Amino acid sequence: MCDSKAIGLLSFIRDEIGYCLQNNGDSMVLAAFSSALARIKLKIESTKAEDQPDRAKICGPYIPIERNVEANEEYDLFDSIYSIITSRSAADNDADPTCIRMLVIAAILQGLGCLVSGEQNKQLKALNDLDRATIVGRPFGKLLHWINYMVEHIENKWPLPIPILNEQANTCVEPVNLPNLLCPIEHYFAANMDIFKFQQMIQDANESCPFIIKNSISCWPALNERNWANFEYLRQAVGHHRLVPVEIGYNYIQQDWTQRLMPFGEFLDSVIYPADNGEVRNKPPGYLAQHDLFSQAFRLRRDYWLPDYTQVDTGRRQVVADDDVSTNIWLGPRNTVSPLHYDKYDNLFAQVVGFKYFKLFSPNYTEEVYPHQKDSNLSTTSQVNVDAPDHQQFPQFAQAKYVECIVKPGDLLYIPVAK
Repeated sequence: MCDSKAIGLLSFIRDEIGYCLQNNGDSMVLAAFSSALARIKLKIESTKAEDQPDRAKICGPYIPIERNVEANEEYDLFDSIYSIITSRSAADNDADPTCIRMLVIAAILQGLGCLVSGEQNKQLKALNDLDRATIVGRPFGKLLHWINYMVEHIENKWPLPIPILNEQANTCVEPVNLPNLLCPIEHYFAANMDIFKFQQMIQDANESCPFIIKNSISCWPALNERNWANFEYLRQAVGHHRLVPVEIGYNYIQQDWTQRLMPFGEFLDSVIYPADNGEVRNKPPGYLAQHDLFSQAFRLRRDYWLPDYTQVDTGRRQVVADDDVSTNIWLGPRNTVSPLHYDKYDNLFAQVVGFKYFKLFSPNYTEEVYPHQKDSNLSTTSQVNVDAPDHQQFPQFAQAKYVECIVKPGDLLYIPVAK
């Protein structure tokens, strides 16, 4: 990473810190950033003494340097701010958005420090902190750009070994025990579903129904030359050591359910492969669910493109650029279950690998599916276990009518917004 690029990044960080400190003048955070900026600045100056950048231009008016900092000083900025955010979240049940933004800045700054210092022994820590910042902070725009920039440069400078622990190239080929459909939804072929017909079908949220568009994404590279059914390709594209949030437990309404950050390769080896190979597992299931993996693994973005249907004007939202469309990924072993719930926006669900069964209830049966209380964190989720409903506890559930489908690789499923 050249000095001019590093100086430009420091200037960007300075501006970001200044903006944040106008909203949150926390002395602990200020001291942490002051020390880190001073340390990195000294590193840059020491590599090119004849072209020393102006201290004021780098550090700016918001970051006073109160003491000398030795070039070899160990200071873990990210963990310092992460501990502040954690303590405040525990006390207030909500994290301060300004602190979260500063956490993202801290991860970028710490990654820069790792690069300019040549501290190869800290490469994995720097990558993991960038992952944590992406997962917790959900950055976008320039912040996400700089995170991806740091990740790319750290990985290129010090490539981490990626083990190939499973010789199977294709782990999900044929469906297993697909259920018979009693109330199937409508399906259409992509050739007969242009955006005008799609818009007409979904325009009225009170009348629109779920339907499948078959073979709509069959041309995606994710189903062809860079096939996501090859999980070893995913390991290479995402990175064996990159941290991802994995749900542990049968589903998120169970008392023993939890989440854990784990390396992506470990998730493949301990969750996906054992389940696909029919091994008996005594551990609770794991699920990488509703996670924007594309913000971390930018190489995966070349493997798909957004369908034109995402740009249809529904009257329920403004048409946005492709970069502003919410994109998430679900990756789990066979028999992974999501409880009955609803979303407050229209969904297009693309099936890339394997087969997924959906049971869908009309919003007209909201009372019959017994959602959790409105003030609950589970207010959008039903209390009923749809696979084994307790009709004594939830007697009206038997009156709720549903439709169902099996989404296959190459298919899109449209799910209307809940009214």
